[in-house]
Amino acid sequence: MPPCALRVLLATLVAAAGAPDAATPPCESEMNKIKDLLQVSCVGRGLSSVPAGLPTDTGILLLGSNRLSRVSLASFQHLSALVELDLSNNSLSALDTGGGASLPGLQQLDLSHNGLQSLPALQGMPALKRLALAHNALSRLPAGGFRALRALEDLELQGNGIRDLPEGAFAGLQKLRDVDLADNLLEELPRELLAGLGSLEILRLERNRLQRVPEGFFPEENYFAYLYLAENPWVCDCALLYLRDYILEYETSVYTRVQGPGMEITENKPESVECQAPAPEKGRPVMHFQAHCQGPKGDSDGGQGGAATTEPHSILHTTLVRTAPSTAGPATPCVSGSPPEVPQSHFPWGFCLEGHNPAELNLGHIWTFEVPSSLANSISPKESVCMRERDQQANHPNSESLSNWYLTSSSI
Repeated sequence: MPPCALRVLLATLVAAAGAPDAATPPCESEMNKIKDLLQVSCVGRGLSSVPAGLPTDTGILLLGSNRLSRVSLASFQHLSALVELDLSNNSLSALDTGGGASLPGLQQLDLSHNGLQSLPALQGMPALKRLALAHNALSRLPAGGFRALRALEDLELQGNGIRDLPEGAFAGLQKLRDVDLADNLLEELPRELLAGLGSLEILRLERNRLQRVPEGFFPEENYFAYLYLAENPWVCDCALLYLRDYILEYETSVYTRVQGPGMEITENKPESVECQAPAPEKGRPVMHFQAHCQGPKGDSDGGQGGAATTEPHSILHTTLVRTAPSTAGPATPCVSGSPPEVPQSHFPWGFCLEGHNPAELNLGHIWTFEVPSSLANSISPKESVCMRERDQQANHPNSESLSNWYLTSSSI
């Protein structure tokens, strides 16, 4: 047989044996026994378009780590059993959801690690529960941009360049349980951002540029099982008292997370939320800082609207030592380096020690003054927050007289 005829015969035999042709997707199929769905994996195949010929009963479709730059939902419309779609780690700059395309059974959509610069029109996915948009190039979100996703429970937006959020960013997401906004560029949060999100129980805000949160930001009807707030430049002044009090009340809900070997490690650590300014407060846990602020009703530790007793962002520390009731004449106010004169009451005890660090104090510089009752009632003996400073006094010749002293931090 001539060589030419032999080659033709071999080609015919291969084709008859079912050799793959151009219509056969370069993908692997297997049953996912845990989810009882047909899983088709086309991961890392160098694809620049969605392959044709996908099995119509595909339940999980993995198209990650390819070269897809633009995808239309219409490409998957014939996959009536599709529940999970992974398009992560591509070069997507657009997701086309127009033309009436619909994926009524889709529950998970992963668009993370792509190049999306604006939020796609998210429609035609009424059953979607998880949407991953992490590590794209989103700088802002439109109000109501997720409104069509009524069933959404898990929204991942970490690692974008989001700078600000409109109040209605999450409008309509009444079933939302977990939203991740970590590693963005957020400098402030709208007061009503979480309004109407009655199911929300996990909020991640680490590593942004937040200095404070507005009064009433956390809805009273929400109980957060996990709240992540660490590594923001919190400014510990009167405007942060709302957050401080919230952390104190719900400290068992405040967590940190770090990436361990092959897993994420989560730890309940409310003290990880630290002040970054002003300078004397840097590194202090937000839950431990104190500020004397004159609230709307004249409270000494008032809210955001209260008047400060010293210049903004200038917190001074005052050490109070309990003494026997005094019969002395009018009290002498604290002087240079201490808070200004405070309103007097008939609660006759206390000393004011000048300075920030008790270990460096000159105990000869002690001035008597009368503590306002509202302040005295807020001080507890030997608070744990005082332990470090009290230990530093251990070798001082007069340390015995300080055995029952109290620490409060003053005031902005």
